[in-house]
Amino acid sequence: AGHSDESGASAPLAMSIKQLGLPSDAEVARLEEYVHETLWAGASGRRSSFLQGADHSVRLSMLYWNDAMDKDPSGPARKALPALYDHCHKCWASCKKGRDCCYWMHCWSEEHSLETWRAYNYPHVTVGYWSLYRVARHISPPPTKRAGWRWYLEQAGRTAVAMHTFGGRGTSQWGLMVGSIFVAVLADLRREGLTALADELEAIKERRMRKWMSMLFPYGSEFPWDSTGHEEIHSWLLHDGKVADANKTVQAVLAYSTVVPHWAYCGSARRYWDFTINGKTQWGNEREFHHYGATLNAVAVLDSFRAFPERHYLLRLGACALLGHLSNIHPSGAYSMAWHGDPGLLRRDGFSGDYGPGVYGYWRSAAAYVACMPPFGWSCFLCDLAVEGEAGGGAASASAAKACDAGANLRVTPRDAFGRRAYLAPLGLTVTVEGGRLVEVELQPRGRRAVLRVAVHERARSSEASVFLEVERRDGRAPAPTSAYSCAYDEAAYPCSGRKAGAFVVPLRVGEPTRVILQASASGSAPAS
Repeated sequence: AGHSDESGASAPLAMSIKQLGLPSDAEVARLEEYVHETLWAGASGRRSSFLQGADHSVRLSMLYWNDAMDKDPSGPARKALPALYDHCHKCWASCKKGRDCCYWMHCWSEEHSLETWRAYNYPHVTVGYWSLYRVARHISPPPTKRAGWRWYLEQAGRTAVAMHTFGGRGTSQWGLMVGSIFVAVLADLRREGLTALADELEAIKERRMRKWMSMLFPYGSEFPWDSTGHEEIHSWLLHDGKVADANKTVQAVLAYSTVVPHWAYCGSARRYWDFTINGKTQWGNEREFHHYGATLNAVAVLDSFRAFPERHYLLRLGACALLGHLSNIHPSGAYSMAWHGDPGLLRRDGFSGDYGPGVYGYWRSAAAYVACMPPFGWSCFLCDLAVEGEAGGGAASASAAKACDAGANLRVTPRDAFGRRAYLAPLGLTVTVEGGRLVEVELQPRGRRAVLRVAVHERARSSEASVFLEVERRDGRAPAPTSAYSCAYDEAAYPCSGRKAGAFVVPLRVGEPTRVILQASASGSAPAS
């Protein structure tokens, strides 16, 4: 039915963002086919057959009803969807006005489906373009065949701008589900030198920010009971250095999310009514476990943890949200929108519904998190950890491990679903790998050194990987800045071959991971615990 929020944003959004963790040449080809034959009308102008027009506006849905379909009981609509035909025909045949004839969730008119005012429909389309930009830019040779990386990035930027052009006086004033993608798009526009488009997007952000800062609690959504605006607004607030205001957003999330020793409740957002909109089984206003709101809320929680890594409860809460959401995947591989919380059900819903934003939220925060957490000492979330003595020595003593000895050697094995990112709290450093898979990190806090082992993706083999570094710690215990790090590979024998879009570039080979050494210069600050 489309790639918009109105259409559920499930399969296209999820398949788009999956390519940035578990890429597949075959899936990229299908995604490109979807973009060029269903999403983007381009110069053809045939808006009736596409979701997005040449002006980059996004229509509400590709699924609609009209008089021609209703008057043809033997036509393609009746043959393809007989139950839908019968349902729509009941209310449409007696309707004089030709639109809004049926219940608001059923049988939209074609005119209504072409409306473009709803800002919530734009982030999901932006993700589709941006994910193709990233795989085209950072997998070599590019798996994309129908357009180059620049075209996909410009499409992402122009869709982000269109969000405000068409929804500026209404829904764009709120935080949007998956809206944190706009922050990532802006960063890549700057890296790639697309300054004019970046400036346009930045100006839109400033207008929206003025609205948010004028409100006491701007962190909701279009509905006062909703909790989906925190993700985007918190991302922009941190981007702009408004740390105190960002903390208000996190406190709002903490007011309705909790860390309890129960897989269903820990990290799960308080969601009660989405089954009545998108679910297969509808038992009234029941609790939903690990609906997409949980992982979107975790974006604010875990972004805040990386900025202030001594707030350990944020890591526990965020990790719960990420792990809980994966429980929505059926053993067959099918994805459910959420778990039913009614004691009479306690199972996954039978519809995928709007699970796509939940996959995005998981991808946005998934990483191996390494931090010192007294009284437990060195700890690893979404990863396995082996604590060794001084670099090169054997296993550290239990007391040394609990004391978070900065001279220890920490060997980290990522266990999240994607294996593309690690947050190293002692250095305040986030390492993100594109084009390859992060299979191990060896961290030496005192030496300000991290050694990565990066492997080739099995279903999208690249001859090189891009390694991005970002210092996110903001608690005043300043680690070495990103600029202090050098990069080399293969036992430091070869320097990383230049930069691509702000990332170090390292070669990959099939069968043996590449060993990448990141070393902060001696002038960098001492590592924090």
